[in-house]
Amino acid sequence: MRPIDLNLRAIPQPMRYVLTGAFVFCCDWAMFYILVHLSNSASISNFASRALAIPISFYLQRRCTFTGAQTKKTPTQLWRFLLLWALATATGALILEAIRAPLGANAASLVKIPLEIAIAFINYFAMKHWVYRAEKPL
Repeated sequence: MRPIDLNLRAIPQPMRYVLTGAFVFCCDWAMFYILVHLSNSASISNFASRALAIPISFYLQRRCTFTGAQTKKTPTQLWRFLLLWALATATGALILEAIRAPLGANAASLVKIPLEIAIAFINYFAMKHWVYRAEKPL
């Protein structure tokens, strides 16, 4: 039996980003849902769930979405990815906590979905043009 050959390059890059992002988001949201109900802290739960999702996201985005000769793997990509992740996480945590405090954990869990979609939209362009951009030789 032959292994399945997935030709990821046949899928447009934005669609690969959406597919890998959807998988990472499901992992992130499930962990957030559990943690926010256990801790009653949206900011800590958001940080923890995103921290658990970061290695999955970095690997899948580099391997599946932003792949090719123009995106040679460099340590700079990891540092840029981590900085982008920290900014997105801090922004999301502040917004989620501002919602959780007056409205509760269920409201924060529901708002996390559209919030992460908005952050993902911005992150796509940041990843494409900054994190995984082609490095110019010195």
